[in-house]
Amino acid sequence: MKKRYCSVLLVLLFALALSACGNSADEDQSVRPSIEAETRSVESSGGENEDTLAEVPEDISEDGQKASTDEGIDNSRETGGEKMQEMTVEVSGQKFQAFLYDNETVHAFLERLPMTLDMEELNGNEKFHYLDEGLPANSENVGSIKAGDIMLFGSDCLVLFFEDFSTSYNYTRIGHIEEEAFVKALSGGTVEITFEAEE
Repeated sequence: MKKRYCSVLLVLLFALALSACGNSADEDQSVRPSIEAETRSVESSGGENEDTLAEVPEDISEDGQKASTDEGIDNSRETGGEKMQEMTVEVSGQKFQAFLYDNETVHAFLERLPMTLDMEELNGNEKFHYLDEGLPANSENVGSIKAGDIMLFGSDCLVLFFEDFSTSYNYTRIGHIEEEAFVKALSGGTVEITFEAEE
């Protein structure tokens, strides 16, 4: 009787042990997909990060090219890259070189040269003359004026500035004269000025 009882007890324990092992295996299988899914998502996000990181040098190199292009633009501006041919401006027998911008206004102005104008003084900082015929204009709020600037006010008022100042008025840019002697030549009332295109 005791042997039979012990045998039954052993069988029950063995069955419980097997079922426990089966459950733990089932639990491992149910847990593993979620771990694998997390691993895959981490790997895929890592893969995306790797792609992003791989693209960064390309972006950097593109920016580097853009930066060098921008630098080229800045350098060309400093050396007059946005400007075109030169023009001679003669004031009281002194000749000055004006560097002109490449725009429609300048092209139209150059077609009318040579031109001699009596330019009147205004506000102690500019000489102006109203042209017989207007020029194509593309005015903008320039913000500040530099001595030596040549601009168009409206479509028919040619202006040469001989002082730096801030302004809220709109002008179309024509060109600029760098020489300091030009500023001195412009001071003192109405001045006769001759404009000639350089060949």
